[in-house]
Amino acid sequence: MLVIDELHNVLAGRGDTRRGFLNLLRFLGNELKIPLVGVGTRDAYLAIRSDDQLENRFAPFMLPRWQPDPDHGAEAFPTYVRQDSVLPWPGEAGSNVVQRWRPWFPLPRHTPRTVRRVCPVCAAEPGRGIPLTARIPLMLSCPTHGRRLETEQAFWLAEALGEPAPDRASPEHILVMDRLTFQGLTSGTVSLPHRSVHVGVWLRLLRTLLDEVSLSTSQVRQHSAAALEQIWVTADWPPRAGITGMISEYQHAA
Repeated sequence: MLVIDELHNVLAGRGDTRRGFLNLLRFLGNELKIPLVGVGTRDAYLAIRSDDQLENRFAPFMLPRWQPDPDHGAEAFPTYVRQDSVLPWPGEAGSNVVQRWRPWFPLPRHTPRTVRRVCPVCAAEPGRGIPLTARIPLMLSCPTHGRRLETEQAFWLAEALGEPAPDRASPEHILVMDRLTFQGLTSGTVSLPHRSVHVGVWLRLLRTLLDEVSLSTSQVRQHSAAALEQIWVTADWPPRAGITGMISEYQHAA
């Protein structure tokens, strides 16, 4: 069996390059006479459908999105997010029951997938696909080129208006965090100042930080409240009072 990962990147190639790759898949199936398995997003299915012969050889199988256990998902929040502590003292954040939460994909039901983002330098290089890390909502920049990730819609709009494609340098503090995340996603470990940790630990710490900076300063001790206030003052935003109501303004702050 031959497994082809990230098959959706076929759509990122030019027309002749895309057809050549699809012809190669058909050739491999005929010559090797072994099962071929393509893995990717919904775009992988669209790529296969663009070739009638290949569409007859592949049977699509959609994997459902992971969802927390409906009976224990709410109780899993404090275990995943508040079992460890970064800013306040251990246990100071208290417990919290959150319904319908996800560790990294808090998408409303009407949203079919995450926003597709690309690095402007990567997009300009011929024959280069869009890396999976640019489509996962874990990073804001391209660790290779140091540019902010821009939405595909922004590129299409610039092309339609005849304007230059968006291209912004990423702030250094964002690059430092994204390079650590990229290291974890590509190697399985993240090198921190004192020791290396598993990427799963790193992602849990990031998720914990997102929760902690949203804590109300009234529910933590004075020392922790001062740390939270200093973070928000440095970011030039008022301290948050917990995750309540609309939070779009804080999302834009990132």
